[in-house]
Amino acid sequence: MKQETQSQSQIQSQIRSQAQFLPLQIFTFTQRGITLGRELLTHDPQTTLHAPAHLLQESPPPSPQEVSPSTGETTLQKEVPLLSETPAFSEIPASPETPVSENSTRENFLLEGTAATAVAQAFEKGQPLLFIAATGIALRLLQQLPRHKGSDPAVLVMDDTGRHVISLLSGHLGGANALAREVARLTGARPVITTASDNSNVLAVDQLAQRLHAPLTHWTAAKKWTAAALEGRPIPVYSSEPLLPALPAGYQLVEDKDTFLKGPGGIWIGTGFPEEQLSEGAWVHLLPRRWVLGVGCRKNTTLEALENALEAFLEHHQLSSDSLAALATIDLKTREPGLQALAEKWELSLQGHSPEAIAVVQHHFPASAKAAEAVGVTAVSSPAAWLSSGGGTCLLPEEPPADGNPARAAAGITFTLAPLAGSVTVAGIGPGLPEHMTPAVAQALTDSHVVIGYHTYTRRLAPLVTHQQVIHGTMRRETQRCRQALELAAQGNRVLLVSSGDAGVYGMAGLLLELQEQEAPLIPVEILPGVTAATAAAARLGAPLMQDYATISLSDHLTPWQDILDRLKAAAATGFVIALYNPKSRERVRQWEEAVALLQQTLPPETPVGVVTRAQNTGEVTGTWPLSQLLEAPVDMQTVVIIGNRSTRLRRDGRMVTPRGYTL
Repeated sequence: MKQETQSQSQIQSQIRSQAQFLPLQIFTFTQRGITLGRELLTHDPQTTLHAPAHLLQESPPPSPQEVSPSTGETTLQKEVPLLSETPAFSEIPASPETPVSENSTRENFLLEGTAATAVAQAFEKGQPLLFIAATGIALRLLQQLPRHKGSDPAVLVMDDTGRHVISLLSGHLGGANALAREVARLTGARPVITTASDNSNVLAVDQLAQRLHAPLTHWTAAKKWTAAALEGRPIPVYSSEPLLPALPAGYQLVEDKDTFLKGPGGIWIGTGFPEEQLSEGAWVHLLPRRWVLGVGCRKNTTLEALENALEAFLEHHQLSSDSLAALATIDLKTREPGLQALAEKWELSLQGHSPEAIAVVQHHFPASAKAAEAVGVTAVSSPAAWLSSGGGTCLLPEEPPADGNPARAAAGITFTLAPLAGSVTVAGIGPGLPEHMTPAVAQALTDSHVVIGYHTYTRRLAPLVTHQQVIHGTMRRETQRCRQALELAAQGNRVLLVSSGDAGVYGMAGLLLELQEQEAPLIPVEILPGVTAATAAAARLGAPLMQDYATISLSDHLTPWQDILDRLKAAAATGFVIALYNPKSRERVRQWEEAVALLQQTLPPETPVGVVTRAQNTGEVTGTWPLSQLLEAPVDMQTVVIIGNRSTRLRRDGRMVTPRGYTL
């Protein structure tokens, strides 16, 4: 079978992490372009701006200190960190008259005829390029530099008015599409993405390969199956991987190998791919390089012993040596000649972890008295693999060895596999309508592999879900959802765990952090804010939260009822405006009545109260009531009740206002 081949450097460039872009190289030839470029310099300490020498000299960077024109006071500007090493262009010397500034090491002077040279140098280094210039200029400077979509760096073009930023080259594997969106976010420009799969909400095959940390070589078949997905046809997938991350929508897992091979083609993930039996152009073979191998061994274990044991171990788990991303062990063992030779021969990094670092996490794994006696920790291979993978799900060593190799046990060799871990983002999706979701949350949804949440909230996201796997949860299964999110992240997925409103206000953020601390401390967790129910309701009512306010949930499912009453009484007595969440359900009628009675004993009967059900959502109901009549108001679990304080009033148009205290 004829194969489309690439160099090792091209393959390595494909599997590099796109989450952290290499230093951005900006090329511009106008004063307005320099202004835009300098704006980006303030966001990224590794970005370099290239511009004609005379323009940079005529427009020196702003001073770290600027004098306010209105007050005359000196204002310290944000300090911008400098590159530790600036790309050297010896043929482009800086002028002796060049003003010295904070940005001087990140602004490169282009003299006449040198722009093409600087562009070529940046391109060959694999650094993403942004041209703040006409597209034609970018194309002429690039000339014959682009070679293959698997190795070309990202190239973007932006007009010098900052209106649009175009992903021009290497949208997926080079990261140009994502980078265009990021530049747009930082500058206020509009990203222009022309990739068909992105605009059709389809995860292309090359993106799947990137997600799996797998080099892609069967480009013809990859294009064929991406085209099929664009037409709405499912892509067949067979996998021999021990732990396969979630497949995106449009990819159909075939469990039986023979059934898969008799089909029209598809994607084979893992080892055992029978290339000689497959026709050209119908099959894609992805061999994920996402496994960290933890190694424990006795002193002076030979390379031969390690190799023999490892080959049997990998065969048992249906993995190839090409599936490994790194070796990990205790730092003492990194000096073992056998392990050093193994790392060198198999072209893998050898990562060592201190006994102190291992001791912190060793309780997660089976203990060995022999290991404790030899190196002072109760396990080596498992915690080392776990640490290097970022918390990946460990395929633990078994006794006796599952590969049936008694020699490995006799030699004191232990192996543990852990996939490179993903992450969890906990996000508040707002009160319900898509326009109230923040752009950061929308981007996290786009970037996620799996979305988990209570079914009422995940169904709200249905119009925005494209390729993600969605797991719809049920009420009172919050711990299960958080644990599932961490488990999926440990298998290599980017997981989005959603709450309504803000995830940190009666949402999933706190529980997730508690579980992560105890069970998965290495899994990265990001928390994104959302529009809360209280602020969503307040906006419908007017401006009732202009003074200090307290949010109190009347649900006693997790908090003792007496504690809730004590907090409610204290908040009302001390002048807080109060936003009540979860005021009443079918099972909790008495609590609502007791809470209202307490408030009526503490506050004047004419105190304005706003009642909003399904705030900022379909079916919204809004009304205001005097506190004396509050029990007549229709409330349920989707209602937010806002009780004013002694200064809150109703305007003639019915809007609630709590005066801030300004003199009018």
